[in-house]
Amino acid sequence: LAWQLFGDAAKDGDLIFPESGNKVPDFLDEIRYGTEFLIRMADKDGAAFGKAHELGTSPPEADKTPVQLTQTSSASTMTRCAALAYAALVWKESHLDDAFAKTCQDEALKAWKLLETKPHPWNGGGEEPKMKGKNTFRDWFHVDYGQMRATAAACFFVLTGSADYDKIVKDEAAKWKQFPPGEGHELYPGMWVYARAKGADAATVETIRKFFTGAADTVVQWSGTNRGY
Repeated sequence: LAWQLFGDAAKDGDLIFPESGNKVPDFLDEIRYGTEFLIRMADKDGAAFGKAHELGTSPPEADKTPVQLTQTSSASTMTRCAALAYAALVWKESHLDDAFAKTCQDEALKAWKLLETKPHPWNGGGEEPKMKGKNTFRDWFHVDYGQMRATAAACFFVLTGSADYDKIVKDEAAKWKQFPPGEGHELYPGMWVYARAKGADAATVETIRKFFTGAADTVVQWSGTNRGY
């Protein structure tokens, strides 16, 4: 989302790190580093592991100790799906690496299709996790599965134009509630993508607009004579 909002201000060489000079804005290089990690965080079927545990060192590639992976789950799989679908959209729009955009989209669709054949919720069912014992099935975050699904669908709608994804966004949007300022941030990417999408449902876009203006109005009410601090 930050790239879509401010990407024009980012330049190659801004951060002075190893990737600088590759004709790709450093900001996007940094995003790619994390995206490549997400691509690796799944089994061959697209089921995402909840967490990766490592000792950690700097630079990261210097750490040669085994990485422990927690169990796969439907929630982490959908979160990864949404993130990679969004990454595919960003890279496709950037025109900087079409092959990487396709890789992100293919991985996201693999996860999406897995969740169609094996609906949420579930834990495990992918490759055997490397770490045993309790607390090995935790998800990345306590996020709303439906909101992540809507974000993925919004990205797929833009990428493919399929009305099936459009319907999913509209159905999920009907469940959304007004959020206070600074909250509901899991919704922001999907809302932003869908509101700018060609062929998006006008009523849903208007609902999204009202969510943001409603939060902004609340900020105004909290300021001035209403809140001296």
